[in-house]
Amino acid sequence: MSECINLKEFPNVPDSIVELELSKTGIEEIPPRIENLFRLCKLIMYGCKKLINISPNISKLENLEFLGLSICGIDGDDDDCRGNENDNEDGDGESGEDEEDADDDDGEDANDDDVEDGESLVDTVSDHNDDDGTDVDDDDDDDDTGFFDAIIEWGVDLKQSWTLRSDFKVHYILPICLPEKALTSPISLCFRSNSFKAIPDYIKYLSGLKKLDIRECRKLVALPQLPRSLLLLDAENCESLKRIDCSFQNSNICLNFANCINLNQEAREHIETSACKYALLPGIEVPAHLSHQATSGSLTINLTPRPLPSSFKFKACILLSKSNINLEDHNDDENSLMCVSCRVRGKQNGLIVRYGSNQLPIPALLGDTGHLYIFEDYFSLNQGSPEAEGATFSELVFDFIVHDKTWKVKGCGVNLVEVLHHNLDGKETEDEDCMDRNNMEKNKETEEEESGGDDDAEIWINQAPLTSSS
Repeated sequence: MSECINLKEFPNVPDSIVELELSKTGIEEIPPRIENLFRLCKLIMYGCKKLINISPNISKLENLEFLGLSICGIDGDDDDCRGNENDNEDGDGESGEDEEDADDDDGEDANDDDVEDGESLVDTVSDHNDDDGTDVDDDDDDDDTGFFDAIIEWGVDLKQSWTLRSDFKVHYILPICLPEKALTSPISLCFRSNSFKAIPDYIKYLSGLKKLDIRECRKLVALPQLPRSLLLLDAENCESLKRIDCSFQNSNICLNFANCINLNQEAREHIETSACKYALLPGIEVPAHLSHQATSGSLTINLTPRPLPSSFKFKACILLSKSNINLEDHNDDENSLMCVSCRVRGKQNGLIVRYGSNQLPIPALLGDTGHLYIFEDYFSLNQGSPEAEGATFSELVFDFIVHDKTWKVKGCGVNLVEVLHHNLDGKETEDEDCMDRNNMEKNKETEEEESGGDDDAEIWINQAPLTSSS
């Protein structure tokens, strides 16, 4: 039924239908009875310039795998799909001079079920000016039609998926169409877009969101509040990203901001000081809040002699710099992982003792911009050995080595976050004199305030362990 421009109403089709294509029709509404098509797997409505209302019942289609909704044709070949609405017989289209009025929708609730009567999706959904108060630049879209993809995956091994491809405004269309299961189930969400500048605030209601992939969203300017369940945020190559209007409330989260070269200072400090499994972001120097620093991959911390602790936890940062080698010797695989070794040794009674080593995963880096890799780790010391009995602990040495031909460790920094001693009664106490308490206390208080009363999220994304043994 595609290209039936005289088709104004959504057709009555058998509830057994699996695929339905209604592109370039004159349909004005996706009605509430859409929920009766419970076997529907694919619905395509590209180039539907008269579409006014979309029923939220579309979110009840449990078997829907692909949803394509747009004003423009999928190839952007409709010359009058934007800015020239003379073909709209109902007068719903707005000309360019009225686009400034889009800001009047600032107070509109993202959870509204439908468009107000007489209001066209062309005006409220397809307009790419941001309504959420985000301060963005009104740059041209470089002939981009404004399409975006939103992909949700869930289930065992993430083998079940749902895809929305549209040029409607993402802040409005996503809450209407999002499958109901996405609100509570553990999910992965991926956005792909060259046009939108802010992720919809609605994302904070996805209590089961574990992974958010926004790679290559090159015009994205700000991040909204994110759910506490999030364990992986991949914002690689979001080169326009400036602001982070959220707190990272899960200490197990992995943060990839590789090649996000326009992060403002507040965003950088927020990333650098957040409790996380690891964080990767552009940088040319080790953050000043790390008390112990070195201009190489090896760092020695001299301590006042004290009894050997049972374990210690630390936060570290390494500065990665491009090596001067032939790039043809390196295989630029965007999906590969780099690796960094962290080796720790100490001085006991004047003798050097190895405490262990660990290999840490790093997302592969392309280009030649320097980056900071920040992580937390801990080591348990072997107090049961004969050498440990009555030992005096006076020095820690950290060695960081990057296992990649094109990168090297140019500098590093460490804070001792927690140093524990076993008491005779079996309990452990903190060695506050050994810890970098002044630099960490403020961040710890902030983390406790932001974490609220939510329970810790279940570990869902497989990552290399950050614990080490001797």
